[in-house]
Amino acid sequence: MDRAVFRRAGKALSMAAMLMALSASGEARAQAALATGVSGTTTPPVEPFTELPSGTGIVLAADAEIEFVHYASCEAVRVRGGRLSITRRSFAVTGGGKVLDVSRAGCPQAIVLGPIPEIGGLLVREGGAPIRIPRRPLFVLVGSGSDQPARLVVSTGGSELAAAEMKGKTVRWPNDAAPLETGQEYEVTLLAADGRLLGRFDATAVGSARDGTPTVLRLE
Repeated sequence: MDRAVFRRAGKALSMAAMLMALSASGEARAQAALATGVSGTTTPPVEPFTELPSGTGIVLAADAEIEFVHYASCEAVRVRGGRLSITRRSFAVTGGGKVLDVSRAGCPQAIVLGPIPEIGGLLVREGGAPIRIPRRPLFVLVGSGSDQPARLVVSTGGSELAAAEMKGKTVRWPNDAAPLETGQEYEVTLLAADGRLLGRFDATAVGSARDGTPTVLRLE
């Protein structure tokens, strides 16, 4: 084999290694789960209703618990103590930790409301086909823009049905409002505190009024 062939082979191997590295870095940045409840001390600290990137490692105090929904498996999981490791494909508990409960859960949909919408996994492009939301929806605001005050409005036919301020990172359908109608299309609008439009998408109500599956609004 001459030197030119070796050089071509070397370039091919270098390119393959670079692509593997890029793939691995993309995997590490991808969101793997949504933490829905936290009690006790965790390292690093985890707040309820924050996303957990693939490659996350969390150490829990002996009496600490964390609940999360794993995006890929659509499972609701509760863990106590030990070390929790999460990737897009799976999760593991080591160091004496215990998995207290695993159950099937509704798969959260994530709507990207930033200036560059993307599709991947459970992401839905803003302005695309209506997404499916429970009749009493729970919206969770995540992403780099999630720390700003926001107001969410649900309307149909140009008429506003309900509006609520985001409390922390979430907004729940008002208890005194009737559930959304199954099969009916609605417009969901997210506004900044100053009235600036942050995002808008169409949604269709489905399922039970008691379905607690969150809809994730990713504001970049």
